[in-house]
Amino acid sequence: MMVLFETRYEDYKKDFYRKCTREFTEKNITSIEGIGSWLKQKIRK
Repeated sequence: MMVLFETRYEDYKKDFYRKCTREFTEKNITSIEGIGSWLKQKIRK
């Protein structure tokens, strides 16, 4: 899945794309999923 976003400053966009390696992305998705699970547990209580 390709995500496109618009930035005011082209350098920020280039830096972000350079940073988004497979490892970076997998680590952050795992973290986000963990936060999502935690929030769902809090909502159920």
